[in-house]
Amino acid sequence: MQPERDYSVGYGKPPEHTRFKKGHSGNGQGRPRGVKNLATLLGAALDEKVIVTENGRRRKITKREAIIPSSLTARPRPTSRRRRSSSA
Repeated sequence: MQPERDYSVGYGKPPEHTRFKKGHSGNGQGRPRGVKNLATLLGAALDEKVIVTENGRRRKITKREAIIPSSLTARPRPTSRRRRSSSA
């Protein structure tokens, strides 16, 4: 025999005994509070200030700003297509 219900069970309305209990989440061992994701950590690291000397003057700029000129002026490294053979 099924117990009497005052509501219908169906899509979006699971039986009461299978629902989450009040005050308990469905993912108890989930992500801890305060844990930052990679994008947040990277953004915080790039927003730190560094002292850069340009034309004899010292400036305080963010790491984000310092990366751009250094990456644009960096010389591309040559790649060797020839493989060395261990047998002679």
